[in-house]
Amino acid sequence: MLNRVSSLGVNVGPTPEVAPTPTGSAEQAWPVGLPRTASGYAARFGITSEVAPGYFERIAPGAFTESLLRDDIRALFNHEHTLLLGRTSSGTLQLREDAQGLHYTVELPPCSYSKDLVALVQRGDLTGCSFGMDILEETLEDDPAYPSPIHVVRRVKLYEVTIGCTFPAYEATSVEVRKAPTPTLEQALVTAPRRKMAQAWFSL
Repeated sequence: MLNRVSSLGVNVGPTPEVAPTPTGSAEQAWPVGLPRTASGYAARFGITSEVAPGYFERIAPGAFTESLLRDDIRALFNHEHTLLLGRTSSGTLQLREDAQGLHYTVELPPCSYSKDLVALVQRGDLTGCSFGMDILEETLEDDPAYPSPIHVVRRVKLYEVTIGCTFPAYEATSVEVRKAPTPTLEQALVTAPRRKMAQAWFSL
């Protein structure tokens, strides 16, 4: 499975209020307004990236179509399989392709690592998104702007989208953290991780 890592600038919104638990324990306190949702783009179509020295790659429109119809895809925190944020089979993760790329919306679970994720994004410490896949079909295209042919990825098996990466690769897009009155939902690792442009928005 290949990981695609992207960096995100962060625009932080107001800190949410905290509601104490019935026991009054500060350690168990959880911000008011759950469930939270995060949405954005895990991959961008038509963006050429140098994923390793001299190796250029681009995701073609429609590359995820088959996998979105067939596979049970997870949303993870920092590529950790034990830190599950949502999955398509349960309806807590929604994925779709549009003209820009692979769009996701995930309902963040009311657990400690979701709270950690939001806090790290608000602080500006965590600024990346990623996704993991197997490439099933690709072609080579020559482009005089690049010193070697571009690998155009046309069909993949998607395993996961990751919200929050400790070591992002790009400093190109943005994250917006905001409050929403009613959160809603929209319907083999490699040595050199492959990078793709991404965006994310968090609804608090």
